[in-house]
Amino acid sequence: MDKVQFIANSIPSVWAAQSYLRDVLIPKAKNGKILLIMCRLSQYWGLRSSHGSENIILNNVRSGFTEKTKAKVNDWRKKKGLL
Repeated sequence: MDKVQFIANSIPSVWAAQSYLRDVLIPKAKNGKILLIMCRLSQYWGLRSSHGSENIILNNVRSGFTEKTKAKVNDWRKKKGLL
């Protein structure tokens, strides 16, 4: 754990956000209710993998979205009838 991550993990609001991610957002994504896209530094959120879910995308580029991420978003939107 680097110094920034150590400091960030010591802040109560970060604990609350990480808890919400673990307790609410990840289960919803795993159940197919939402598409969860983590942009940059997902490891600071404690999210190091997609938990085996197609609905959890780790987009670890510095700006924008990869073509793979864009394709996954469009596929998900089509499946949900949003396109």
